[in-house]
Amino acid sequence: MEGRMYTLGSLPLNALRVLDVSGCGDLSPPTAGAFPRLETLRLRHCSLNSSVVQALMDAAPGLASVHLESVFFKGFRDGSGEAPGLCLRCRAVTELVVELCGMAGQDPRDGGDRGSVEIDAPRLRHLRYKGTERRLSLTSPAPDMAVLELHFVRCSYHYPVRDDDPDKTRRLFWQSVRSFSNARVLKLRVNSLEGIAVGKGRRTKLLCTFRDAVRLELEGAHHPTTSKAAAVAIANLLCCCPAVRDLRLKLSTAPPNSATKDSHYGSAFLERKDRLDYEKSVDRFMRRRLNNPVISLDGNGEHDGVPDDDDDIPGLSGHSFTCLQSSLRRVGLQFRLENNSSCMGTRLAKFFAGNAKVLEEIRVDSGNRKLCEHMNLNVERWIAPTPSKVCLKRKNLADSSWEFSENPRKSPDSRTDLNGLPTRFTISPLER
Repeated sequence: MEGRMYTLGSLPLNALRVLDVSGCGDLSPPTAGAFPRLETLRLRHCSLNSSVVQALMDAAPGLASVHLESVFFKGFRDGSGEAPGLCLRCRAVTELVVELCGMAGQDPRDGGDRGSVEIDAPRLRHLRYKGTERRLSLTSPAPDMAVLELHFVRCSYHYPVRDDDPDKTRRLFWQSVRSFSNARVLKLRVNSLEGIAVGKGRRTKLLCTFRDAVRLELEGAHHPTTSKAAAVAIANLLCCCPAVRDLRLKLSTAPPNSATKDSHYGSAFLERKDRLDYEKSVDRFMRRRLNNPVISLDGNGEHDGVPDDDDDIPGLSGHSFTCLQSSLRRVGLQFRLENNSSCMGTRLAKFFAGNAKVLEEIRVDSGNRKLCEHMNLNVERWIAPTPSKVCLKRKNLADSSWEFSENPRKSPDSRTDLNGLPTRFTISPLER
């Protein structure tokens, strides 16, 4: 359904299972129980009264999935005439998506309850929120909560950027995630890792424990000169997830609001460069396989990036984490190598190789086609000084890096889709 003004009387309401409404400026509310078989509701690029949206959900007793994308909620007031936060009552819903939505009469820059989102969904299993920094909360327990995807963007379509309260992101982030502390999978993306780091004096107040979380994904930018704060943010989440088994960190040093070149700028040159970079990576990998019966990835120190006598990551090293002692088995890292000894990604690879006691696999994703710059990570020399060591047997390296072994050694030609070529390699298994 597309248009500006809708009525629902002409729809086969008794048989409808999926209702997808796009570009709607007004909608007559349905009667109670009007959608007895409706399972999925999608609203995209709409401007509707919050009462109408609630009536749509109330009219479908079996509604399981709700997607709200670029929906502007209007026309609600509390007793004082102010616009309170939004409350979504969806008692049967198991999947809820809220992306880039706004509401009348509030400004999320205020950082208070105005503009907050309260969710009454006791059967909720999967929540994905992408939008302006605001407080999210559950008004009723959701014991089967499985996946929380939280993506705080710096600003939305409706509101410009303003940094009157530098602590707002930190406060709203931790207030939001603590409402979903029983989630088993956390996918968190923030504008800046430094913005969610919690110092020692406030950890008791802000941090929470995700006792059931087995997978944690964290994506965010950090500034090389303030990497300690970014390390503190990672340490905070490791402390909050004592049973995590799979950790994935995606790091960037690019400013989130930096200007970018036109997407067509130098496209032919950049594509050729990517193909050459990929060919170099494959050739180096194949030479390792053919010439080394046992491969330790020492690389003779080339591109190591971290001196042996500089092991610490300020804000992270020296702290005890339960997950490193008993549960963490897989670590995935995506970063760009920097031309200095403070590369955060390399230091993290070194930290987990030396401190995660049951670690089985480290996966390094270059984020581009220059895998050759990452393949010399000096894993063996990073292990704590004990008689044990980490090595990679030839057969295991071939098995775990099948992306290379199944691709031809020759350079991809002009017909090869670069999106289908891998940008990562796996160090597996780690044998102590």
